[in-house]
Amino acid sequence: MKYVEDTFTGADGTDLSAHAPDIDRPGGGYAEIAGDWEIASNAAGVTSVANARVVILTDLADGRFKVDATVGGAADAAYLIVRSNAAATNFWMAGLDDTLQQVVLQSSTAMALTLVAAKDFAQDEATSYEIKVLCREDSIKVYVDDVLMLSHTSDLYETQEYAGLYSTLNADVVFDDLVCDERPTCHYCTTADVKSRLGAQWTSGTTYDEELETDIEEASRLIDLEKGWEECHYSASDLATVTRYYDGLGGTEQEIDRFLDDAAFAVAVDDDADGVYTAWVRNTDYITWPYNLEYITELFLATGSTVSFTVAQRSVQVTGRLGAYSEPPAVVRKAAVIMVAKAYKRAMQAFQDTGAIEELGQLKYVLAIDPEVEKILSVLPRRANYG
Repeated sequence: MKYVEDTFTGADGTDLSAHAPDIDRPGGGYAEIAGDWEIASNAAGVTSVANARVVILTDLADGRFKVDATVGGAADAAYLIVRSNAAATNFWMAGLDDTLQQVVLQSSTAMALTLVAAKDFAQDEATSYEIKVLCREDSIKVYVDDVLMLSHTSDLYETQEYAGLYSTLNADVVFDDLVCDERPTCHYCTTADVKSRLGAQWTSGTTYDEELETDIEEASRLIDLEKGWEECHYSASDLATVTRYYDGLGGTEQEIDRFLDDAAFAVAVDDDADGVYTAWVRNTDYITWPYNLEYITELFLATGSTVSFTVAQRSVQVTGRLGAYSEPPAVVRKAAVIMVAKAYKRAMQAFQDTGAIEELGQLKYVLAIDPEVEKILSVLPRRANYG
């Protein structure tokens, strides 16, 4: 669901503080914190002021935030603010620095800016680029034109719900098409991946992005279903953490559900059935198995451990993200791209019915697991069925 959307359509010279966004579910409108932010040629710009910024309440701390940005000047920058406070003094911002020719992620505390991450990105100050930030819990991911550029983990400001625009001493910056909505989760490919397969007419603009994202979501869930796993099995880093309980088996090992092996994974044990769980230390109290993979399915007592798996109901508490992969593996991404691209190609009559091969799924004008995709996915394990 979109909470804020703005194409900045309005009369030239209209202050953003007096402008009504196309969608503004929270209803608060814009607050110009520094600089004179105005509409010009159905886009947003600002006067040349240090730390110029404008924010709007989104009711979202976790979500997708994106804007089209043109830096404007050869020595300038343009940023998208996320997870800001109302005063826009404490926030995150991601954007383009034309001087450095980099994509940059910074944090601000009391307007003291800290460079957190950066990546080289050849850019032109007169070209518009889509800056997108995906936030979920402590995960912050930065994309440019739907390509992942930066990934960072931090719980700083993870409950703040203002977003906005930032530039400094740059009267040439241009912002357009601001969107703040619920983050699409567990997509096994991106719209850019699919567009690259569909031809030149698809590679520019965002006219069909929402439709493509809907179909990518459907293709991703069909892949989960085909292999018998829960949703998001191949992109578990998108999931929120959960807590599950297990009956203690005693001995030196304990089976658990398949959890992603990341910083969110934690184990605690109630060793005397009093409902109090004591956190265990990994590699001191326990180790995980299998080794050298992204997921965990079993716990073992570490050599020299002084604790034990109590034989009792609900005595083992595990916190983490259910799934096997933090990001979709290449084979899953390929399968998702093929499924969506084929559906659109068929709908465009790229395959003529008179010459279609039914066994290859060429008569299916809907998303489906066809023989080619089945072959690609055959290298991945299918979940075992019991009972």
